[in-house]
Amino acid sequence: MSSACSRVFAIPNIVECISHSLDFKTITVAVRVCRTWHTLWLPIIWHTINNGRQWHREDFLLALARHGNLIRVLQCSRYDDISPLVSDPTLSNNDHQCQNLISLVMPKTTRANQSNQAKIIRQNPGLRDLSLAFHDDPSSDYSDLIHAVSDLRMLRRLAFDKNETLQVETLEAIVQGCTSLGELSFKGIYFFLKHPFGTGDAFASKWLATSKTEEQTGPACLPHDVPVQEKKAFPGIKSLLMDDVACSQDLILNLASRFPNLERLSLQSSSELYFSKDFSSRLAQRSPHIKWLNISKTEDMDDSTMAALIRNFPGLQTLIADQTRFSKKSLNALIECCPDLEVLDIRETYGLESES
Repeated sequence: MSSACSRVFAIPNIVECISHSLDFKTITVAVRVCRTWHTLWLPIIWHTINNGRQWHREDFLLALARHGNLIRVLQCSRYDDISPLVSDPTLSNNDHQCQNLISLVMPKTTRANQSNQAKIIRQNPGLRDLSLAFHDDPSSDYSDLIHAVSDLRMLRRLAFDKNETLQVETLEAIVQGCTSLGELSFKGIYFFLKHPFGTGDAFASKWLATSKTEEQTGPACLPHDVPVQEKKAFPGIKSLLMDDVACSQDLILNLASRFPNLERLSLQSSSELYFSKDFSSRLAQRSPHIKWLNISKTEDMDDSTMAALIRNFPGLQTLIADQTRFSKKSLNALIECCPDLEVLDIRETYGLESES
């Protein structure tokens, strides 16, 4: 029986399914049955390592180094030390080192730990999901880490959530290198209109979205597009998540100008984000294939703006607009323009309630 279990537990998909469906307490009870079962359950126990107080226990760190090859999902907290997981090139046998990660949430990046972070990325070329944390220093100060990330060839999702010092040049360098990337996440950045990217002018291609003029008065200072040099597009990026972000609409448009095949866009709980009447058409000009849209809890999007957004994306399949001013205009736009709509979430929409 143990031989059969060993063969089953050697299948990564089986291990992942079991690790997600059982809690740690249940696994611990099963492990206590006998030593044989303890060995068999090791891939389950070590599949996902979350951040927590155990990182400060010496016995845990020793076990971490001993079973690092079994870890598939590593989620570090802000100040965790990942050095026990970094391979030692002076050792002939690195069989137990952490080299099989598919998902990694990095601790806060500093000048002191940049080298180890770059090393753990290079020893895990199969990474598919990566989250980086730049908080104190400009991201350009971490060139070695950026180069390591840019060399990943299987990375599907990259998150810069709550990153306070991320520069648009860093984004450009990584997306240029990681041709496999499909999703970018920039969640939880509260700088009001002083987003780390600014308005993303340096990233824009073909059309620069801007609300600035020299005079700053009269109709000329309204949001508009200015022709600029066309830059390389990134057609592989199909999902852009900007939840809980404070920024200008110009940043959204300038980012979208490089993602012509964008299918998923989330602006949930965005603040200080004011939309001009032509925002929807300008967004559709840049990314015409959006099928999944989350605008729930968006502060400054009225019913007319939502209706225009819907009409400019007739291929919508999912619209999440709970706690918004969604009302008759938006509903009519959905009925008239979106025959493929499958999911509609308009819970607690105060627009419909006020008109009912």
